[in-house]
Amino acid sequence: MRWRRNENALPRYFSGISGDMFIGALIDLGVDDRKLERELKKLKLGGYHLHVARQQKSGIAGVKV
Repeated sequence: MRWRRNENALPRYFSGISGDMFIGALIDLGVDDRKLERELKKLKLGGYHLHVARQQKSGIAGVKV
């Protein structure tokens, strides 16, 4: 994160969250992964498959997509 001078101390982000991280966060917050996959199929993109697993590493739990 970079800071610009005289911009009300708001951060300027230079990168974002990846798609698998975003989908994992949504599922961890309670979005039904099967329903999400059904809705994604409506986009007719193809070439992907969601594989969702709950994991824990070094005491940190999350959803791996």
